[in-house]
Amino acid sequence: MKLQPMLISALLTALTLSATVQAASFTIVDGQTEATTQTLNDNETGTIEAGGTLSTGASTAVSATGATVTVTNSGSISTTGASARGIYSSGTNASITSSGSISTAGDGAYGIVSTGADAIITNSGSISTVGDDAHGIFAPGAYGSISNIASTRTAGAGPDDHLPTGPPPSTPHTRGRRPLRD
Repeated sequence: MKLQPMLISALLTALTLSATVQAASFTIVDGQTEATTQTLNDNETGTIEAGGTLSTGASTAVSATGATVTVTNSGSISTTGASARGIYSSGTNASITSSGSISTAGDGAYGIVSTGADAIITNSGSISTVGDDAHGIFAPGAYGSISNIASTRTAGAGPDDHLPTGPPPSTPHTRGRRPLRD
């Protein structure tokens, strides 16, 4: 009967390992409200559907630290507190699309911030930030792209609706895709 304890141990190990490799992709559906930060790792997707709400209080609503993540917001995201972020990504090749609403309130808060290279940010919804040095959209990574075809409002000392994407290495500084003249 020594085989039985070994089998149980092997099954428990397999279950533990499978639990740690499960995807963290998420979907918040119509009528659903979440109050905890949603985290994305490499190649994962986060979706807030129309009618879905992600309201985290004093933290980041979506934290996408992995590479090649996709975040789609058609619902409502809200955060409050110093340095709060509606959507934050730091990995390369992030794709962030928002047709819903994002609101942040707090000094140094951001609606959308993506620090990794090759980020593509498209906003056709509304972004509202309130607080000193609060910003609507910020993407300082190399080769980033921001397309803001909707409303972005900021209020407080030193806010910006959207800030330039970072310059690609060995090229003149760009604001979006247009080179700045000296």
